Amino acid sequence: MKIKPFDIKPLLKSPSIISIVGDTDSGKSNLVYHMIEETRRRTSGTRIYTYGLRSDIAGVIEITSLEELELLERAVVFLDEFWFLFRMDDRKKDNIDKIRRTLQLIKHRKNVIFLIGLPDNFNKYLSSFVNICIFKKCTISNMINGSPMKRNVLKSERPELGSEFLSVLPEHALVYDPRKIPFWKMYDVPYLKKHDTKAEKEPFIKFIN
Repeated sequence: MKIKPFDIKPLLKSPSIISIVGDTDSGKSNLVYHMIEETRRRTSGTRIYTYGLRSDIAGVIEITSLEELELLERAVVFLDEFWFLFRMDDRKKDNIDKIRRTLQLIKHRKNVIFLIGLPDNFNKYLSSFVNICIFKKCTISNMINGSPMKRNVLKSERPELGSEFLSVLPEHALVYDPRKIPFWKMYDVPYLKKHDTKAEKEPFIKFIN
């Protein structure tokens, strides 16, 4: 069966919190840059903000703090390394309450928020706020036990689901959207070399003939 190109439009129809989750080097950043380009191409006057991305995009505004995030309204926001922005390592009740208030506020202000991270970044508490999940390749054991994210993956019976990995190819993205049937859909994602910050790096080991 032919896989359709990734479609950003259904994800932007209503305020929501969406996770983009995958192992290191699974293609998350490439997917994010494609989504940003598609948002610019298919919408009019949409304000796009980012946090933590390593490649600059013309017309996209970078934020650096929770204060800036909470002031956004009717925007599309991509938060890479959100773990640091929300200080997720601080598990005190005061910080958990602060995260809850921030997430509720930015959603109430009619934003679409994309949280980009590793499987173990999405704990049970944070996963409960997520409306839609977009998966790249994930190590299942790194998903948090008892989280809605892991529970939905394990009961999915997707052909990509093995005993150790959710094996989504780098050129694909698997979307879980419980708002419509079928819940799970696979999409094709083009490779954007211009945003590949790892492509020009020196090799770890140089060999000689």
